[in-house]
Amino acid sequence: MEEEKEEARQYTLSLWWVENRARLKTIGLVSFGVVDGLLLLFALWTFTDSFLVSYGRERDAVVAMATRGQDDLYAFSRGTAGNPIAFTGTTVIAEGDGRYDFYTLATNPNGDWYGEFDYFFRSSAGETPRQRGFILPGEEKPLLALAVVAAAAPQRADAVIENMAWRRVDKHLTGDFSRWSADRLRLPVSDVAFSSDLMVDSKTIGRVTFTVKNDTAYGYYDPAFVILLKRGTTVVGANRTTLSSLPSGVSQEVAVNWFGPIPSASQTEVIPEINIFDPSIYMPAAQ
Repeated sequence: MEEEKEEARQYTLSLWWVENRARLKTIGLVSFGVVDGLLLLFALWTFTDSFLVSYGRERDAVVAMATRGQDDLYAFSRGTAGNPIAFTGTTVIAEGDGRYDFYTLATNPNGDWYGEFDYFFRSSAGETPRQRGFILPGEEKPLLALAVVAAAAPQRADAVIENMAWRRVDKHLTGDFSRWSADRLRLPVSDVAFSSDLMVDSKTIGRVTFTVKNDTAYGYYDPAFVILLKRGTTVVGANRTTLSSLPSGVSQEVAVNWFGPIPSASQTEVIPEINIFDPSIYMPAAQ
């Protein structure tokens, strides 16, 4: 009895499928076409809206998002970057034979930034050769151009900085910077003397002598020293000398000859010039 009912049900379904198959196929094709048409219309509308209707508005929105906060970032960068080096005048000193020395005092007003740069002096006689320089945080130091040839005495001289690169002191590496730098710049200079009556080959020259001791735990390659002759507070002579090396714990006597006109000076100043941020200047511990 049950088997007869199941066979009757399957026969009814089969008959319905045969009678309605064509109609179902038509409904399916129509439905597919409707969906496909709606997708096509959506794509056309999206294209039209993106490139014709809303393009300008969306472009402005993207630009706004991309540049959001840039004014604040610029202001922050300007506020935390190194302030420019300040110069205290420029002095031109005649050496004789058409040669001149240029001197200026540069000051770094930034306590957390050190700088590396190119510099030269510009005057009525033209521009001096470019030189590479550096300045430590908070440092006040002389910049020089020595024995510059000029047809006439340079007038209206000014120091010019190019390619300035400020670098912030990494306190994670240095800790307290004043202590870190003092440990590397403990180079006391003593026995400074200036003689103006030294005879060499029947010519009178000047000579500066001094003793420098490296009281740091570090040896240095090519340590430089700037020498200033002063009459009162006025710089009347400038020179620079470089040693081949200065090992830790070593004292060294230095003599620098002064050719050309010998200035009358009441004070001699010797200033070490060592870029303690440059790893190439440090001698290996064994040397």
